[in-house]
Amino acid sequence: YVLRQLQRAASRLASGFRISGQHSQLFWRAEGAARHIRPDILVRYLGPSGRPETVILDTKWKVPASAHPDDADLKQMYSYNLQFGAAQSYLLYPRVDDRNNRSGQFEAPHHDPRLKHACGMWFIDLFTAGKLRGDMGEEILSRLGALGR
Repeated sequence: YVLRQLQRAASRLASGFRISGQHSQLFWRAEGAARHIRPDILVRYLGPSGRPETVILDTKWKVPASAHPDDADLKQMYSYNLQFGAAQSYLLYPRVDDRNNRSGQFEAPHHDPRLKHACGMWFIDLFTAGKLRGDMGEEILSRLGALGR
């Protein structure tokens, strides 16, 4: 649902955002076996410098137990960022209380201190007046558009 809302919003806004879902990337290979990773949503657009940017969005239909992402979710987003060349990723959670959005930086690895990227938690209101929101895509794209400013 979130993917379709984003695609619909991008086409309506003629925004330059390219939205794709479930894009598979080879992650690990061994003789007779391979593993792929597949983030829920890839968002590509031209950043403020005119260079292509990629942002990973991963929808979570659970409510996090604390104000921080689970370790497993952070490790997943770290891998997505590296495999897809994204400097930023977001875990999208349904809003169920007054939790605040949160952002954090991954520590650069010792082998390449220039490799900096981040992950955040966004809480999205899924419903309005008892119905699924039809403007969720616009809200998410406006948040992404604000990243470049």
